[in-house]
Amino acid sequence: ARDLGGVDRLEESRAIASAIGRDAAVGDALVNLGSALGEIREYELATRYLQQAMRFAVERDLDGAAHYVTAWLARVRFEQGRWADAEALLSELDDWRSGSPISTIVGLTVLGGIRARRGEAVGSALDDAWQLARRTGDLQRLWPVVAARAEAAWLAGDGADAVSSDLEAVLAVALERDVEWARDELALWRARLRGDAPVVSAAAAGAATGFALQLAGDHHGAARAWLALGCPYERASALADSEDEAALREALDLLRELGAEPLAARVRRALRELGATSVPLGPRASTTHPSGLTLRQVAVLELVAAGLTDREIAERLSVSAKTVGHHVSAILATLRVTGRTSAARLAVEREWVPKMGNAPHVPTATAP
Repeated sequence: ARDLGGVDRLEESRAIASAIGRDAAVGDALVNLGSALGEIREYELATRYLQQAMRFAVERDLDGAAHYVTAWLARVRFEQGRWADAEALLSELDDWRSGSPISTIVGLTVLGGIRARRGEAVGSALDDAWQLARRTGDLQRLWPVVAARAEAAWLAGDGADAVSSDLEAVLAVALERDVEWARDELALWRARLRGDAPVVSAAAAGAATGFALQLAGDHHGAARAWLALGCPYERASALADSEDEAALREALDLLRELGAEPLAARVRRALRELGATSVPLGPRASTTHPSGLTLRQVAVLELVAAGLTDREIAERLSVSAKTVGHHVSAILATLRVTGRTSAARLAVEREWVPKMGNAPHVPTATAP
């Protein structure tokens, strides 16, 4: 079990602040509890504190705290593989980019990370986050951004030179301060950008994080660690490093479910190099749609406008209802609407989908 003694101290701080009527200090304690637990991937406890912090901030008009909590909840959902939920959280804050720099850093890093993992254009999200993080000079801000930049460069197959020196500098600080999660994650990305082979050794047995297990060549141990934490993308990433066909196929299934095409493409190549047969094909190349949706999302939106439920759409497209739910959440976030009916009406008004008679069908199903 992990040492979570810091929780008791922060709880004590919150109790003292509450007793003397210092609302801002109570909010700070709750926010720090949620974000610190999120950093060490204690998601259930982190979410509980972040939701408490959100209620407290909203009740007392602590807008800065509410923005930071929203960004952190988005980060938790991102790491849990709930990318559409993360996007929806960020979309709730029309002005989140103009809020506190630390909130903006977290939000931009999540946004850039989702885009990179999906194979979408990252744009300036990670560069902007990096510029803000550099101004803080704080490892807590620098580490997630430089890790996301390294991952985006690795997935794209280029840009490693642009991030390597920054990665080395931040890793040096993480090593000096012995911040376990930062140290292990950044060391793994340094090895990947360099193309280093895993250092297979007995050290894997004592590794505490999934990143360290991956770095030590214990891919299956890392996958089990990520499964226990509830991180499907990281689990798939660990399995993708294996040379075992069954592990690679498991990774590919996870990545297809997430819509993580860049890493899925790497896994397909690895399977073919092993001589595997019946390797599922990747998605067909898509073109830009005026709505900002992917072609798959447009196909889902057309079926939503036709009044189909998630289960019916899943059957039509031969995917799971859970995947359809993720698509619907992403559609609502991209179109900046709050429900299926509004999305369907907007799509028909702008002629993104065919009209159903003289008016758009009004779906009866609720958004997931």
